[in-house]
Amino acid sequence: METIEAPNVVVGAGAMGAAAAYHLARRGEPVLLVEQFAIGHDRGSSHGAARITRHSYADPRYARLMPAAFRAWRELEADAGESLYMRTGGVSFSPPGSDYAARVAASLA
Repeated sequence: METIEAPNVVVGAGAMGAAAAYHLARRGEPVLLVEQFAIGHDRGSSHGAARITRHSYADPRYARLMPAAFRAWRELEADAGESLYMRTGGVSFSPPGSDYAARVAASLA
């Protein structure tokens, strides 16, 4: 059996694991990224046609994170040399009596 040594090992090459490994490598850190399934598998939580990244969160804690998240997407696209994020419009609505849409509007303001 081959032995591989690395000071940084990331288990799981999904969205979070791949991002962690990417940033470690970008800082010049040796990193080993381990994934149990083949590259491009469909078993991760970040797969599918309904993935969304948005500014419009009702929770102000998430909303405050989004400007940095979108800057990170632009940096990743620059490093990759290709477009990875497609900006589209969105609509937030809620049933009568819910303050969800108002909280989204407050976060956007």
